[in-house]
Amino acid sequence: MRTLFIFLLALSFRASFAQQSSYTIKDSALYAAILHQDSLLYDAYNRQDFDGYIKFFSKDLEWYKDTDGKMNYDTISRNFRQVFSNANRSHRELLKNTLEIYPIKNFGAISTGMHEVNYTLHGKLMRGQFKFFMVWEKQGDEWKITRVFS
Repeated sequence: MRTLFIFLLALSFRASFAQQSSYTIKDSALYAAILHQDSLLYDAYNRQDFDGYIKFFSKDLEWYKDTDGKMNYDTISRNFRQVFSNANRSHRELLKNTLEIYPIKNFGAISTGMHEVNYTLHGKLMRGQFKFFMVWEKQGDEWKITRVFS
């Protein structure tokens, strides 16, 4: 796990200092699969479909958030159930040409990119662009998110 964390930090620094990404898709089938999973995940998010959203996360999920620290599946589940029950809508959109996919041999893949999130806070529309890292594990015919860094 420590090696994975160091790898993700290295990706973050590379992206932070690069003017233009030099990323090249190396495995188009893997790229298409993860892009598709990302679109399904955030379609459920944008519709506030809790069951459709939470099914993408592994029960051994670890979510690292700069403002909240390390969270597990149960915490994330409670948080999103509350967010989705709120009348305030939130919307996420992947920013064009920012998604990068890196294979993890005999496991899955890492996805990283930028997304824009629009949400309402205290009655005011807020908008932000954020970098994300997700570790996807191939479990049989399904993809599950096991780690998130946000």
